[in-house]
Amino acid sequence: MAKRMKKVLALGLPALLLALLVAEVIVRVLGLAPQIGVVRRGRYRLCDNPLIGYELVPGYHSFRGGEMVDFRGRSNSLGFRDREHTVEKPPGVCRVAVIGDSVAQGFGLEEDDDMFSAVVEKLLIDSGTKAEVLNFAVSGYNTQQEVETLREKGLRYGPDLVIVAYCLNDNRQSCGYIMDHLLAEESKHRVSSRVMPRLKFSALARLLYFRFVKPAELTDRYAQLNEDTVEK
Repeated sequence: MAKRMKKVLALGLPALLLALLVAEVIVRVLGLAPQIGVVRRGRYRLCDNPLIGYELVPGYHSFRGGEMVDFRGRSNSLGFRDREHTVEKPPGVCRVAVIGDSVAQGFGLEEDDDMFSAVVEKLLIDSGTKAEVLNFAVSGYNTQQEVETLREKGLRYGPDLVIVAYCLNDNRQSCGYIMDHLLAEESKHRVSSRVMPRLKFSALARLLYFRFVKPAELTDRYAQLNEDTVEK
């Protein structure tokens, strides 16, 4: 019995692998599988974390503003309107993390030095305090998104103080046009920022996934953004 099983496996496994390889080639040649990747427009892209919803594109450089590009210049390696900072805090430095929305991101300001986070840092340094002010603000964020961004991206920088730039609309999700654009793009092109990364290597796997595995509804995935769920 054991020998028979070994013989079946010895013959069947190569045949199965060959069949899968042929199917992979056919799906690729005919273009039957949807492409997948991170959905983005302008400075924004969908975020894997549904509590954040969307985030800034790292290293995005723009010489002019406009729709979905609300400040000029280059974002840092995390996507924020700020310079680069080492994860490890320099000795003797007081670190301040700023979370907020478009106000903290400097909406309407042409120069990064005019942002209040940069102004605060300069005032601290001029007063003799070794300080760094890190800006984690993103246009349209509510309190939930700000807190989750701090937890996921900001706390590893070891801030000594956190400033919440609170606006009166931060108790709800009010960035409609950003999420609307990104979700429409995802729906239109059948791409996903949350599909398993290994699917990008196999057209056959993508075809089977989108044909037989029902992805989560877009509205359900980001439903928690519709209201502020931060505990009072």
